[in-house]
Amino acid sequence: MPRSRRKSDYIQRLDRVVDHIQRHPDGDLSLTALAQLAHFSPFHFHRVFRAHTGQTLQAFVARSRLDRALFVMRSSPRKRLSQVAADCGFESPSTFSKAFRKAYGVSPSRADINMLLRRDVNALKCSKTSVPSRRSHGWRVSVQMRDALELAAVRVTGGYLRPQTLVDGYLRLQAWIDENGIERNTSLLLGMSMDDPDIVPLEDCRYDFACTVPATIKRESGIRRTQIPAAHWATLNCVGDISIVEDAWTHLFRDWLPTSGWQAAALPAIEIFHQRPEVIGWDRFDLDCCLPVVPLAVG
Repeated sequence: MPRSRRKSDYIQRLDRVVDHIQRHPDGDLSLTALAQLAHFSPFHFHRVFRAHTGQTLQAFVARSRLDRALFVMRSSPRKRLSQVAADCGFESPSTFSKAFRKAYGVSPSRADINMLLRRDVNALKCSKTSVPSRRSHGWRVSVQMRDALELAAVRVTGGYLRPQTLVDGYLRLQAWIDENGIERNTSLLLGMSMDDPDIVPLEDCRYDFACTVPATIKRESGIRRTQIPAAHWATLNCVGDISIVEDAWTHLFRDWLPTSGWQAAALPAIEIFHQRPEVIGWDRFDLDCCLPVVPLAVG
């Protein structure tokens, strides 16, 4: 399939979700339901959607429901606010009132609807219609088939807020490696972010430091054992600070994926460290960003 056709099909599937959200604000707009509508795995759909729209799925749904509420309130001024809330997908009138006040600074019962609609239209005219571009650094992405990986891991929760817990988790894993006679230079060091900070509170975000180990290695308390199955991985090497790593992931999801002929698979993305923190430091990285992929489905 030509590159332009792949991108067109990919974007059409995401636009289908955008249209559905705007037309059916009172429907099932859960992550699972919307990913199914687009024929994408729910595992990475929130990040795929954000790359396409520049907004998190949750924020886009909330905004679409408020937009619909404004039009309903203008076209049916005698409709009870409790019914407006139900028609636009809010769980309760109080949830609607709270969201409305947060967005517009006034309660729905006291709002000048025509003024708010004019303000929204003017804001839309002034806003950019595409996601702001980010540096691509001339990156090249390769797709590789990797065998299954047997892993030992230490899980850290809330490390984005408490960086020292990430350091402590890494040191705990390294101490376990040394105790079990595993050579650091022959074992892959991996990082796996298990949650998206845009949809999970930072204090609840989980990050796993993991290393490849023989399947026969003993299990110990505090050390998680897991396996990543054989899969195709879209791989991009990056060297630099955390902003470079963020740019690399943005490039994979926003720029490369739509034209690649692949789609994200239902496995966690991983980072494979070429240099360990004790060598390169904690503020600089040399790693591969690896996104699990499957061939783009027809949908």
